[in-house]
Amino acid sequence: MAALLASVCARLRGGGTVTETLERYAERPFATRTATLRRWHGVLERVRTRDETTAQVRVVAFEAYAACRLSELSGCETVRCLEVVAADYRRLRMTEDLRRNAFAMPRATVRLLSALPFVTLGMGMLLGADPVAFLFGSAGGVTCLLLGSCCYLLGLAWLRILLADSGVRR
Repeated sequence: MAALLASVCARLRGGGTVTETLERYAERPFATRTATLRRWHGVLERVRTRDETTAQVRVVAFEAYAACRLSELSGCETVRCLEVVAADYRRLRMTEDLRRNAFAMPRATVRLLSALPFVTLGMGMLLGADPVAFLFGSAGGVTCLLLGSCCYLLGLAWLRILLADSGVRR
């Protein structure tokens, strides 16, 4: 989407129009010469990469459309308005990348700690103990298994809630 915005700005500096660039990226001509919100959204949806979300497409499409309308109504240069949209998009992407990176280590830790009970069972069996017989063969073992499972599931649910509240994509 950043490339599309840069391409539109370059075309405008070269004397072209927004609609010409949108038509080129849409690979079809439009019936009218207006850069509508629907056209912006369609072209941005077409050019977005896998790591760009549909929410980002909606935001950028609305901002680009609003910039074009503002330019028409106020008489200011469209390229300046679209450069602001491009800068805002770069800030949006940078913020999301920083948020994703901030949660990368906690997520890796969660994965490691989630596998730890199973690794412990495997290590116990390799050392000659029989942890499965203890867990299922005695009242104390069943109590430990149920208590451990409840704590394990409660911890996973709590971490899901924390990560969901942070706004980080999975």
